[in-house]
Amino acid sequence: MKKTLFIALIITAALCMGLSSCMTTPEGGSSGSLTIHYYRYDQNYDGWNLWVWYSDPGEEGQGYEFGAPDENGWVTASIPMPSYVMEFGYIVRKSVPGNDWDSKDITDDRFHRNREIWVVTEDARTYSTMPNIKK
Repeated sequence: MKKTLFIALIITAALCMGLSSCMTTPEGGSSGSLTIHYYRYDQNYDGWNLWVWYSDPGEEGQGYEFGAPDENGWVTASIPMPSYVMEFGYIVRKSVPGNDWDSKDITDDRFHRNREIWVVTEDARTYSTMPNIKK
């Protein structure tokens, strides 16, 4: 009797774990984050920020601010991003009072899949590791 009850509990637990992982939805996805590092040669970060959206699956975008520059001159934004997001799009933009879209660092939208990236002003590439900056 105890053996049968024990086996039934194991099977029930395994089924519950399997069903919960299969039934994960965007709203219930596990949490994660995206880290974007940005570098400007002129070190003038006033008004510069990010517009980020999930491109896979597609969702609306949102603005995010960078933190203060680190000892190497990079600013960083940490953005909540659920684990179900496979790809995101981003724009580095400059906002001024009354206009969040005053200008863009480059004209094209950028897309990436890595959860930590490095971006250099006026460089269309997205780096997966910190590039060597030549000042």
